[in-house]
Parts: sequence; C-alpha cells; structure tokens
Amino acid sequence: MIANNTITNIETKATPHHSEIGLWPFIQALFMLGLIAAAIYLFRIEEGIGLVKLIPLVLAGFAINAWIPLSWRLPFHFLLTSGAMLYLLGVRDGSILIGLGLGLFALANVKISINYRIGIVMAATLLLVVFRLEWLPLIGSKVILPVLGAMFMFRMILFLYEMQFERAPAGFWKKLNYFFLLPNLVFVIFPVVDYQTFIRNYYAKPAFETYKKGLMMMANGLFHLFLYRLIYYYLLPAPSAVTDVYSLAQYMIASYALIVRLAGIFHFSAGVICLFGFYLPPTFNLYFLSNSFSDIWRRINIYWRDFVTKVFYFPIYFRLKKYGTISGMVVAILLVFIINWFLHGMQWFWILGSFPLTPQDMSFWAIFGVAVAINTYLQTQSPTRLPKPGVFSPAYALRNSFKIVGMFSIMSILWSYWTCYTITDWLIMVSVIKDAPLHQFGVILLIGLVLVALTYLGHYLAVQFESSKKAGTSFEKMTFPVVNLALAGMVFFGLPFIHQPIANQLQVDIEPVMKTKLNAYDREQQYKGYYETLLVGNNLNTQIWELEQKKPDGWKQFSSLGVDIRRSDIMLKELKPNQSTMFKGALYTSNNLGIRDREYTKEKPPRTIRIAMIGGSIEMGVGVNTDETFENLVEDQINKEKLLGEDVKVEILNFAISGNHLFQNIRMFEVKASQFEPDVVLYTAHSNEEYRILHSIHKAYAVGQDMVYDMLYDIMARHNFTRITPFEEYMRAVEPEKDTIVDQGYDLLLKLANKKNVIPLWVFVPTLDDNEVPGEAERIASLLSKKGFETLVINEAYQNQDKDKLKIAPYDNHPNKEGHKLLAGEMLKKLKENQKLIDRLKGIELQ
Repeated sequence: MIANNTITNIETKATPHHSEIGLWPFIQALFMLGLIAAAIYLFRIEEGIGLVKLIPLVLAGFAINAWIPLSWRLPFHFLLTSGAMLYLLGVRDGSILIGLGLGLFALANVKISINYRIGIVMAATLLLVVFRLEWLPLIGSKVILPVLGAMFMFRMILFLYEMQFERAPAGFWKKLNYFFLLPNLVFVIFPVVDYQTFIRNYYAKPAFETYKKGLMMMANGLFHLFLYRLIYYYLLPAPSAVTDVYSLAQYMIASYALIVRLAGIFHFSAGVICLFGFYLPPTFNLYFLSNSFSDIWRRINIYWRDFVTKVFYFPIYFRLKKYGTISGMVVAILLVFIINWFLHGMQWFWILGSFPLTPQDMSFWAIFGVAVAINTYLQTQSPTRLPKPGVFSPAYALRNSFKIVGMFSIMSILWSYWTCYTITDWLIMVSVIKDAPLHQFGVILLIGLVLVALTYLGHYLAVQFESSKKAGTSFEKMTFPVVNLALAGMVFFGLPFIHQPIANQLQVDIEPVMKTKLNAYDREQQYKGYYETLLVGNNLNTQIWELEQKKPDGWKQFSSLGVDIRRSDIMLKELKPNQSTMFKGALYTSNNLGIRDREYTKEKPPRTIRIAMIGGSIEMGVGVNTDETFENLVEDQINKEKLLGEDVKVEILNFAISGNHLFQNIRMFEVKASQFEPDVVLYTAHSNEEYRILHSIHKAYAVGQDMVYDMLYDIMARHNFTRITPFEEYMRAVEPEKDTIVDQGYDLLLKLANKKNVIPLWVFVPTLDDNEVPGEAERIASLLSKKGFETLVINEAYQNQDKDKLKIAPYDNHPNKEGHKLLAGEMLKKLKENQKLIDRLKGIELQ
C-alpha cells in the first residue's frame, strides 16, 4: 500500500505486441463471450437493471476493439460507453449524463493546485447533492444522478488522492476512461477500481491472457448471479414463514448467501473491463471460507478494502502511530469503519435519494468495525502459525474448520439482521428460539459438525491439489474449456424448445429459473401495501429497490394524490367526488357520486339492473382510463348484446378503491354502495389474498381506527394485541386462523347482502404478479357456492399471454388496457356459460 507521502510514477505505455491477438485466440474469446451473452439473454440475467441490453454492446465493442489500432482503442472505449449511455438512457438523459461526467472530469483535471481542485469538486458535489435531494429541479435526476454517482463517487476520491503524488501523467484518454467504464452504466453498485492498477495494467500482459482472464471473471460473475436467483427465490423464506429454529436458520443462511449477487456483479464488471485491455485482479476471494472478522474483511470486496486502506487507513494510522503502534492501529480501524458506514450511506444516497440513517445500519457497521479491531489486536499479540505450504496439518485444519463454520454462522446472523426490513421484524423472527424444543438445537449442532467435517476434508483436498500442481499436473489449463462447456450447457438448457418440454414432462414451474421473479419475502413486503410499496432496505438481497428505482418521478402512490377522504373506521377511506389527475400514466377521475366510474344518478333508472362492485386497485383501474376498466367494458358489452333482455339495461357501479380488501369492502357496501339500490353486490377476490386481508386488519387497528365488527375486536382480544403490536408478531399469531377469519368475513358479507335483498356475486380476478396458487380459485368458489354466493372464476384471462406485456409498467403489476380487455372478455365468457346466474339476474324484479 502507498502512504500519504509517496510520490507515484505510474505512467506506463501498453506494449504494442501485447495488444495483438491471433485469429484463433480471438475466435476462442469471441465464442466464449457469445456463450455468456446468449446465457444472459436466455435467462434474462439482471434484466431489470439493463444487462440484457448492455451485453450486445459489450460483444460488438470487444470484437471491434480487438482489431483496431492500439492508438484508437481508448477513444473507442469512451465513444462506446457514451453511445451506450444514449442507448440505455435515451438521447436526452444520456446527453445530460455525458455532459455532467465530462464537466466533473474537467474540474478534477484543471491545471491548478490539487487542493483547489479538491475544493472545486467538493463544491460541484454539493450542488449535485442538492439536485439529488430534489431541492432544485434537474431533468431526469432520478435516472441520471444514480449512474453519475456510481461513476464518480468513489473513483473521484481515489483519483484526487493519487493526483497529489503523480509525477508522470497517465494521459488524457486513460484518465477519462477510468471514469467512463462500460458496465458501470447498469451496475450502480460497482467495484472501486484502483487507479494505479487501471493505468499500469493496460495491455501489460498479452491480449489473449487479458481477455481470457476477463472472460473467466465474467463467467464467474454470471454463475454467481444465476445462483443468486435460485437462492433468492427458492431458499429465502418470508419472515412470516419463520416459525421454528430450522426456518430461522434457513432464513439467516440464505440472507448471507445472497451476497453472491454482489460478488457476481463485481466479478462480471471487472471482467468486462479486462475485455478492453485492462488486466484487473480478482474482486472477491473465497469469502465463505473466512475464519475471522479480519479475514472476511480481506476477502470480501477486495477493491473496497484496498480503497479505504489506501485513502483513509494509512493516513490516519501514520498520524496516530506516535501514540503507539497497536493503539494507532486499533483507533485507525475504528475510525475507518465509521468512514466506511458513511461512504456506504452516501453510495445508497445517490441511488435512493436519501441517506439510510438507521440504527440497523449504524449498529451493523459498529459491530463489524469493533470486531475487526479486536480481532486485529489479538492477532498482533498471538500471530497464527500457518503450516508450511503443501503440508497438511491435522490440528490446524481442525481448528481452522471450526473457525470457518463459526465465522459463517456469525456472519449469517449479522447479515440477516442488517438486511431485514426492520429490527423489530428481525427480533420477532429470532423470538422463535425461546419456544423451540431442545432437539431442534441438537439437529442444528449436528449439521454444524457435519460442515466442520466437510471443511476439514476441504483442507486436505486443497493441500493435495497444491501438491499435484507442484508435481506438474496442473488443472488450470482445463479450466477454460470446462467453463466453456458449462456455459454451453447453460445456453442449451435455456433454449425454449429444450427446457419447456422438460418442464411440462416433469410438471415443474421453471419460470423462476428462467427469469428473476419476486420471492415470498419481497411479495410479503409488497402486500403490506398491495402495490403501494415504499422502498425500504439498503442492500442487494431484494429485487424491490430495482423496481422502485425504475419508476419515473411522477409515479406516485394513490395516498399521495389527495383525492381521497380519510375515515375513522375500518373502511379507512373513500373517494372525493369530481376529481381529475394523472396517476400512473393514465387519467384518474371520480364522478359526482365519489366513485371511480362514469357519471350515474344516485337513483336507479327504470328497467335497470344495478351491480355494485367492491374491490381494490385492479378493479379501480390503476394505470388505465375510466372507460378502459374491465367493469366498464363488461357493462358496455352486456348492454350491446342485450344479454339480460331487450329493454333491460345494466349498470356496474365501481366502488373499488386502491388498497381495499375484504373488511374495507364489506364496510363500503354497508355504508355507501347499498344506498344506490343495487341488485347485485360483486366482490372481487385475488389469489392468496388472505395475507392482504390480515394486513389490512392490522393496519386499521394500528392506526387507531374503529374496527366496527365484533369479530375483529375478538381477534385482538383473543391474542392480547395492542395498537402497537408489531405486524410480524400479529401475523405469527393469526396466520393459523387466516382461513377462519376470511370465512367469517364472507359470512358477514353474505348476511348483509341477504339483509339488503341483493344477489352476492364472488368473482375471482387473476393478478399479474407471481402469486397465483393453482386450484385455489375453484376451491374457494366451491365453498362459497355452498354458502349461497354466485361465483365466476376468470383466472384463465391471462392464459398463454406474456404477462410482462400486460402490465402498465415493468415495475408495476397492475393490468394495462390490454390486460383489462382480457379480463372483460373472460368475464363475459364465464357469465354466458353460467346459465344459473343469468337466470337469476333475469329474474330480478324491475320497475
């Protein structure tokens, strides 16, 4: 490492013959890159952040860069990155990003004293902070500034640090390309590439060796990102599913294992940079095999460790060293971890637009920093004696195996705490320990001992492997073709005509394998607001932050529109009449009756069958215009076809409101919809909606609303809930009785319908999320039919359709205009097939 008083001479010129590559090596490299690109496309790896769009540019850019003259390559890389900005962000936002980037680069290289340059850059940064806080307007700030921050935030600190000691300038194009790195456009969490390494290693090794290293790193990153998808979807349980020690251990281990995504992003990013001639070192190093806090600090995010060590630790340490070597070292480590926390917070500030100042975040970095400081101090007092290279020491292997398993366990606990949405959620999950039977702890201990034994075996095999390499039997030459074979297998399986017949034969849903879908954990967070999700957390374990960051600035929550009136009972809210505003890309309007629908009279017209529809955001028509909602399309078609009689008109009045569920809808029917003389009350249900119903009950109770219905108060009294009972504690208690609660709710709706002499109609409406439960709709419909409900199940509306094309936006699962057309078509079809319901509707006595 370089102390703060070291003069740096880092200008090196690429060796011309190192930049050259033969035709056959080039074909090998291009073939492997093609396999990587094909795998990314077929499996839609990190599609949400734009990798699928970027990889063709990487492929084409590499092919051109490898053959153009060396003197053209650095300008070409800059032009390629700039072109990618225009392509990925659009001409307007891309141009602004290029302009801001060049402006910051110019300020950092102006020919004045370095201290003045630092001051100017800091002033410019503060101005950008003001824009990111949206105190001043900047076109596209939500899109542009996260990428700009990722490009310049840390590398600018490192660049200006190095400029204090530079004596041999690196050259304009190398400096410019240090900031304009192609993969940085999609990966806003990006490795802090060392400036010296970047400049010095430009074609410092033969081209094919550099390219092959980059391709291997990209393949490594690709496998990491694919593994993340599997762990994320299949292994990470929702907090409400953590009911015993086993599921708690699974949650903690899976939470920590999701760090493979960060490793994957960093490996892949560094690999892409290598493809353009910059030979970079590894970014992570066997991080799950760390045996101490100091060791994990050395292995995880190596670039980051080197960055803070060079820029912060050494300068602090050398100033404190006069107070004692050990004292200076320990205090420097503690101060560096405070800086570490702040810098990570700033990183997320540029991404989110707010600094994650939470006890959870601060305590995590405090624990980690203190642990590293203590660990480092102990190591100075009693250094670990390592066995000689190539010699297997049973005692050391056993001791180190226990340390590795212990460290993995500790980090799993810490990581689950850090990445959980709230400390309360985490504490409630951990509370399952107090009621766990002793044998569960015994099983966990036994599994731990098995892992120790496997780690011990790994030590032995590692020593044997090293010995075989020394003996001349190297496996390294086999790695490149083996990785190519693995990539080819991945691409082969990714072909639709290969994996679809296999999935059909095995009757397995492999959609979560082929593309990233929200897991149970993130769906649970979404359902807490049912499409009204706020961004929470500051980690890469979740996919929600990506969906949220893609939303344009005007993509507001319904509650922020000011078009509703808050109530003091379980109904929570009702709509203001005669409102008009843009909401999620469409015109939201409410009529004179205070419902999201066309204009109707309060009194029912003669020869009219009036249907009162109660529901939530899908039924309200979020993201589509009033005339495009499926209920209006159904109304129009029934009347056009005169389905219920030549002189009979049908009116479907839409009382649905975003965020409403069973008990809000029951209250809506009771206090409002029933006043409009309906003949039918149409209740809409969705798959797995018990969770949303239970959440809506807790939400109303937690904010002090009048619960109205005795059964809801009975739930709270039976479990001794208070208004401040945390959601996860509440859910763990009521989840076993969710079916009973929902059933009682339907009984209440049925009772009210009979009292008002209206037909109760239950309609199952499918969603475009990943939460459909096969057979659920038919099962519930059968049960409700026996109670006295009429039922329509339209869950096949989206069958054989690309659901992504039916959403109002990639980051919002509400159906668009085409989606509502499909719902309307399926509803009409099922209505026509239900002769019993048609006869009952025709039998309604009309004035």
